[in-house]
Amino acid sequence: MLGTFTVINLNNYKNNINDYYTYINKKTLEKNKIKDDEAYWSVFSKYQDEVDYETEKILNEMLQNKTNNNMNILYDKLLDEEERNNTGIGVLKEYINLIDTSNNMRDFTINAIKIEKELHVGIFMDLEVLPDLKNTNKNIVYLEPASFDFGLNAYMYNDDDYATYRALCKQYQIKMFKLYGYDKIKARNISNKIYEMQKDIAKKTQNQKYYLDVENIYHIITKEELTQIFTNIDIDLYLKEMELSNQEYFSIADEENFIAVNSYLTSDNLEVLKEYLKIKILETYSDSISIEYNKLVEELSNKLIGIDKEYDLKEIAKDYVSTNFRDIIEKEYSKKNFTTEEKKFVEQLIGDAIESYENEIKNLNWMSSNTKDKALKKLINIKKNIGYNENTKIVSNKYILDKDISLIENAIRISNVDYSNMLDRLHNNTKQDLLSQTVVNAYYNVQENSINFPCAFAKFINLDKGYYENLGKVGMIIGHEITHAFDANGAKFDENGNLSDWWTEEDKKQFNKLQKFCK
Repeated sequence: MLGTFTVINLNNYKNNINDYYTYINKKTLEKNKIKDDEAYWSVFSKYQDEVDYETEKILNEMLQNKTNNNMNILYDKLLDEEERNNTGIGVLKEYINLIDTSNNMRDFTINAIKIEKELHVGIFMDLEVLPDLKNTNKNIVYLEPASFDFGLNAYMYNDDDYATYRALCKQYQIKMFKLYGYDKIKARNISNKIYEMQKDIAKKTQNQKYYLDVENIYHIITKEELTQIFTNIDIDLYLKEMELSNQEYFSIADEENFIAVNSYLTSDNLEVLKEYLKIKILETYSDSISIEYNKLVEELSNKLIGIDKEYDLKEIAKDYVSTNFRDIIEKEYSKKNFTTEEKKFVEQLIGDAIESYENEIKNLNWMSSNTKDKALKKLINIKKNIGYNENTKIVSNKYILDKDISLIENAIRISNVDYSNMLDRLHNNTKQDLLSQTVVNAYYNVQENSINFPCAFAKFINLDKGYYENLGKVGMIIGHEITHAFDANGAKFDENGNLSDWWTEEDKKQFNKLQKFCK
């Protein structure tokens, strides 16, 4: 097809002629300025603002009409500054007392396991339930390194680009210890010790690049092998309390990290471990205790992403309720914001994109017919998940909240239900949506061999426009997601979403060679 050529006066663009990005996006950049309370702006964020407005409207109506009693209890508790401040850290004090009375490592590990069981604070490791990469019909437990302070990952301790992040987190950790009741000198000394411990563990942890290769994060081990890694804690007790004793095997992402963590679980480090566990608890539940803790973490969060934003308790409370009752709000949003016509149109565009990919694969001159057949089989078997799934389980219906107990006690109840739901997915091998229906985005799920378009994706569609205009906006995203089925990681999975080598040796070499060329 011939394109349309437009004659322009290059003198008007002499300052931008070597800046293609600015040249193409000049009008958009001038029209849409990033506000002080925004970290970035894009077409996605423009549509997301619209969706956020609509979901907030749904939430407001539910709260006003008292559609869900638990929702109103939680919202009212979040806004009650007087009660929150009077409660302070509430029942968390009982758990911190357990830490303070741990006179040896045996006591500490037993109490830490109790805390992880009842508060679900990742101490020794983080737990995630996902399909087995080599058998997607079965869910297993993935053991991942526990995050450091305020969600920092190990690689952030090894990268100079994150020096400001580390300094900010250290500064706010000291502030939190002071808020808890320590004087400035004690708070700084404890923070220094925690920082040195985390920095040392981070040095012995795999870097970010390691995690980009899906094969690296799939490392099957038995309970006995896990016991040999964590020699300084009672793994049998840990698994029993976390209700995981009956698991045949686990997948461990980074053995070196766990060995490094285990090396610190000794009596020499007892005091720093106790203080580290305290700060972990306070950070995890900062949004459910006295307001000053919440303000502290919100202020840090804003600084870490580079925005200047006033503390707005009402907005924070709505975000908190929306997150915990996401499933109910999504269901209501889907009824109003994704039509049958829009769904059919997306299906048509996906079909057209797959047909185009089919022609491309068939015409590849470097791929053998055997590998082509398997690639085509994978392409044709891509599942299309468009919009809301009526079979989605409403987990928040299991919440039993109580207006006569504190916010923190209700927050712990929610955490317990969420953990039980994770165990339910483990035992029943049920799948989990990776993206909310109210997020303007799309994704390819490698373990399902599926492309997924939430209801909010409909913001990109305008049925009053022609096919090709929609193709330019929506088709580009569809094509992008299909490409993930055959990118560096996607190409390692078969048509059923199982980690499986379906390439001939020669084709794999050529594929890897072409990848390097593209980089």
